[in-house]
Amino acid sequence: MTCNHITETNVSIPNGYQTVYREECVRCFVSQDSESGIDLCLACFESGCGPNEHNHSKTHLDQKQHPIMLNIKRKLKPETCGEPLRKVTKLEIREESEEDIYNWFYQPHCLICKTDLDIQQPLLSASFEAVIKAPKASNKSQVKAWENEIVPCEHTLCLQPQADYIPDLKDTKCFGCDLKDNLWMCLHCGILSCGRKQYGGGGGNGHAIEHFKKFEHAVSAKLKSITPDGHADIYCYSCDEERIDPYIEDHLTTFQIDMKKLNKTEKSLAEMQLEQNLNWDFGTSEEESGATRLFGPGLTGLKNLGNSCYLASTMQALFSVKEFADFELDLFNTCNPSCDRPASNLQCQLSKLAEGLCSGRFSKPSELGRQTTDSSSMLPFQDGLRPYMFKDVIGQDHPEFGTAQQQDAYEFLVYLLGIIRKNSIGNRDISTLFDFEIEQKLLCLSCKRARYSAFTSQGLTIPVPRRKIGEENGEGIYEEVTLNECLDSAIQPDSMDYTCEACKSKQGATTQLSLKTFPKVLALQLNRFDIQAFQVKKLGIPVKVSEEGLYKLDHLLVKSRPEGEELLPEAGLAISWNEQAMEQLQAMGFPLIRCQRAMLATNNADAETAMNWLFEHMEDPTIDNPIDISELKQATKSGTVPDDKVQSLCEFGFPEARATRALLETNNDVERAVDWILNHPDETFEETTSEARGSMEAEKVKYDTNSLPANYQLKAIISHKGGSAHAGHYVAFIRKEIEGQGVWALYNDEKVLKVSSLEEAKATGYVYILERIDN
Repeated sequence: MTCNHITETNVSIPNGYQTVYREECVRCFVSQDSESGIDLCLACFESGCGPNEHNHSKTHLDQKQHPIMLNIKRKLKPETCGEPLRKVTKLEIREESEEDIYNWFYQPHCLICKTDLDIQQPLLSASFEAVIKAPKASNKSQVKAWENEIVPCEHTLCLQPQADYIPDLKDTKCFGCDLKDNLWMCLHCGILSCGRKQYGGGGGNGHAIEHFKKFEHAVSAKLKSITPDGHADIYCYSCDEERIDPYIEDHLTTFQIDMKKLNKTEKSLAEMQLEQNLNWDFGTSEEESGATRLFGPGLTGLKNLGNSCYLASTMQALFSVKEFADFELDLFNTCNPSCDRPASNLQCQLSKLAEGLCSGRFSKPSELGRQTTDSSSMLPFQDGLRPYMFKDVIGQDHPEFGTAQQQDAYEFLVYLLGIIRKNSIGNRDISTLFDFEIEQKLLCLSCKRARYSAFTSQGLTIPVPRRKIGEENGEGIYEEVTLNECLDSAIQPDSMDYTCEACKSKQGATTQLSLKTFPKVLALQLNRFDIQAFQVKKLGIPVKVSEEGLYKLDHLLVKSRPEGEELLPEAGLAISWNEQAMEQLQAMGFPLIRCQRAMLATNNADAETAMNWLFEHMEDPTIDNPIDISELKQATKSGTVPDDKVQSLCEFGFPEARATRALLETNNDVERAVDWILNHPDETFEETTSEARGSMEAEKVKYDTNSLPANYQLKAIISHKGGSAHAGHYVAFIRKEIEGQGVWALYNDEKVLKVSSLEEAKATGYVYILERIDN
C-alpha cells in the first residue's frame, strides 16, 4: 500500500552528530526487548513505546505530527547445542556481539495510515541504513561523559601544521604497511600511520608511534573518527594522553580536508574505552550468590553506566520515600506525556525513572542471564534499567556530575534536591520534604553572653565518635559506636578560639547546633573523614543501627533559652553562603568557622578552591576566629547589579525587585540568587503587586514542624566501600515491606537481593535516610 506521508520532511537521514534513540522509549523504559518493541521516529529520531497503556508513539505523533516510524525489536537467539553463550571473563576490547546473541526485526510503518511500509522504498532504505549504523544513544551519552575528562595540552594549542603530505581520502592506507583501518593522521606533516596493537589482537602495527619517535611529531588525529561538527580522536604522543585540539578544523584545512564533508566510520577511543569498562565481569560475592533475589514493585535495579553507582544508590534511596515516589509517579501520568523535549527535560526523566523503579514491570530475571549461566535453581539477577538520559540531564553543565568519574553520593543528593527546587518554580516543590531549620548558638566562655543564628538545610552532617583501639596494616581500628551516639555528638558544644566583642576576653567560646524544626525526611551524612597530612582520609569506624530502624529525636530540638541570658552584640550583615560548597567542605571534616572563612577568602567560590585555600592556611592563627562584621560587609555588597542578570531571573517569573535583592545578596550569582529567593519566602520587597509572590509560591508545601514527639524510621543506608568518596563503590540498603514483613534489601546496581542483617553496613554506611512516622 502506498503512503503519501513518506516525504523528506517525515523521513530524514541522521547526520554524524544527531542522537538516535533506538534502544528505548524516551518517556518510559519500554525497550527494543519488549514484546512489541519500540517505534523510532524517522523524522527526529526520538522513540516511543507502541500500543500499551501509555502508547508514547501516539503521544509523539500528537505533539510533533511525525507519522513515519521504524519499529525495532530484538529476541534472544535459541541456545546452540545446549551450551550457554560465551561469558566474558577478562578485560578486553572487542567488537559487540549483539548480532551473535539476538535476532533483530525492523518494520517501518505509518501511524496515520496504520499500515506497514516497504523498507526497500529508497527514502526509507537510506534512512534505515543510517539509523542502524548510528551510535547507540546510551553509548553516545556515556562516551560524552568520558570525553568530558579530555582537555587540550600545550602541544595541541601550539601546533603549527606543515602540509608535507596531502592524504588521498579515497584511498587511505598506512605509509608503512597496507592497513586501511585505525589510521592516524599526523597533524604536523599529514602522513597517515596505523595505530598500536590492541589487546586481543588487531588495531595496527604501531607505525604512528614509530613516526613520532623518529620525527617528534606529537599530535595525531584518528582519521575515521572525525565528525562534521568538530569531534575527533586526538592523541598526543608527548603527553601519552588523549587530548582535544580546539583548532582541529583549521588544522585539517592545511591538508585540504573539509571536515564538514567527513563522516565518522570507526569507533573512537572513548567508545572502545567504554566497551572495555562495561564488558568487565566483576563477579559477585559468595553472599550475593546465595542470597534471595528480589523482584516486584520497588525492587528494580539500575545498571551501572560506568562509575554511576553513586547515582543509582542515591536514586534508590530517594524513591524509598513514599511521598517522593508518589509525587513523581503522578507527574509521569500528568506532565510526562505533555513534555515537548522528553530526552532533555529533568522532570520528564525523573518521572520516567520513578515509573521504571516503582511499577515493577521491569523487575524480572534476566533472560540473557539464563543463557549465560550454567543450570542452577538460583534465579539470575535483573538486567537493570539504564538511566543514561536522566544522568545526561542531571549532569548537564555540571563540572563533576557530567563526567564519567565516581562522585560523592551525599553531594549528589544535595545537588539533585537543589535542581529539583529550581525546576519547580510555579509548581509544587517536593524537595521541601527534606527542609528543616537549624539553630546555632555561640556562647562566650568568659561573660556567658550568647548569640543565636538560624539557617535552612536539607541535610545534616553528624560526627562519628572516634575511639581508637589499635592498628592493623597501618590502618586504625576503632571501637563500634551507635547511630544514636553520632546524633548525640551532633548537638554537643564544640570549643573554638574566640575574642568576645562584649567582654574582649580571648578565653574562647563554644558553638552548639540544635534543630528548630524537624523535616519529614531527614538526610544524615556521617562524617567518617579525617584530615591527615593535608589529605582527606576515610575512617572505618563501625556504626551500628537497630534492625527495626526506630529512632526518637526529641532531644535534638532547641531548648528554651536560659532566663536572664544576655546576648552578644548583633553580628550585623550576614552573607548568603554558597551552600553546596559549604556542605561539601563540612562533609570533608572542616569546622563550620573554617568553611565560612575559606568561602570569604575565595569570594564564595567552589568547594575545591576553598579546600585548597584551607590547606594553605592550616597554620594561620586567625583561621578559627569568628567572622568580622567588616568582612561580611565587604563580601555581601557589591553595590551594582547587572541588568542582564536581573532579566535572567525575571524570565524565571521573579519580580524585578526580588531579583535585584537576591543578586545583591549573592554577589550577582544567578544560580545562587534563585536559591536565595526560594529560601527567603518571608522577605519583604519593594514591589507594586502582591500577585507575583503568590504565583511563585502558591504550591510551596512546608513539611517541617517543631511538634513532638519526633519519631523516625530508618528507610535507607547508602554505603560506600573504599578509602575515598571519589573512588570505590556505592550500594544502598533499603527497608522494604514484603508480604507484610519488614526486610532489608541490598541494591547493588542491577542486583537486588534480600540480606539477613545490616552487618556489612556498619563500616560502610555513609548517608542515612530517616522518615518521620509519628504523623
